[in-house]
Amino acid sequence: SIKVCASSRPWQIFKDEFDNNPDRRLYLQDLTRNDIQAYVRDNFENDVNFQEAKEEDAGYEELVNQIAERAQGVWLWVALVTKSLLNGFTYGDSLKDLQRRLQYLPADLDEFFQHMLDTVEPVYQTQMAQTFLVALAANDDLLLIVYSFLDDVREAPKFALELNPEAVSKHDDIFAAFEILSKREKRMQKRLDARTKGLLEVSSRKAEYSWLDERVGFLHRTVGDFLNKKDVKKGLVESAGRYFNPKASLCHGFLALIKSIPVPANYSTAK
Repeated sequence: SIKVCASSRPWQIFKDEFDNNPDRRLYLQDLTRNDIQAYVRDNFENDVNFQEAKEEDAGYEELVNQIAERAQGVWLWVALVTKSLLNGFTYGDSLKDLQRRLQYLPADLDEFFQHMLDTVEPVYQTQMAQTFLVALAANDDLLLIVYSFLDDVREAPKFALELNPEAVSKHDDIFAAFEILSKREKRMQKRLDARTKGLLEVSSRKAEYSWLDERVGFLHRTVGDFLNKKDVKKGLVESAGRYFNPKASLCHGFLALIKSIPVPANYSTAK
């Protein structure tokens, strides 16, 4: 009654040791191939653009098998590639364009992550680097609204310090104040998509106020591991700017949040 869960990559040291016993080896990609095909097919079938393309050319179905073949059992790679191809359907890519897109995407996860960083538009490179460094410094998921205030701090370093809490937090209509914060979140989510290419994602956690629901974290822990690599992090620090301090930025972001929390206009603290 013992169950063992084990996983490894096919490193040469393992091949040297175990290749003489092929009956004692399990290849994960062989065991999960059907599940990967089902995942990709379900995502494609739920996309209107794929449905239209499939009616014109049945060859689009073969993309499912090609993804499963290249995946080597790595689910995160499958999810990222599926998302990229769905973007291709949105842009009206032909079958050959999608096949080229698939071949162009690296099979190695670290190379894939680097590829995604390289595709961020030059105008967003500084914001991208600063955003990732803040995420690494936080050591946990952050409120989406905090990232919104970090944009203000980037443009005006003394924004949080000079923010007048009386002017921004007290409102006659408290619901309108919350709506302002929610609009901030929606804008920030679009900016994160452009700057991080999905490597940071927004998830919801039930909170008393809707603007506290949205949290931002790494798509997967391997993303944080990749960004923490010495050469990768060095590149982020250089792109972020000489004087950028992610921990100081976090402090400014939270200060701006505290000052902006809506309270009724007739509210006063006890003295």
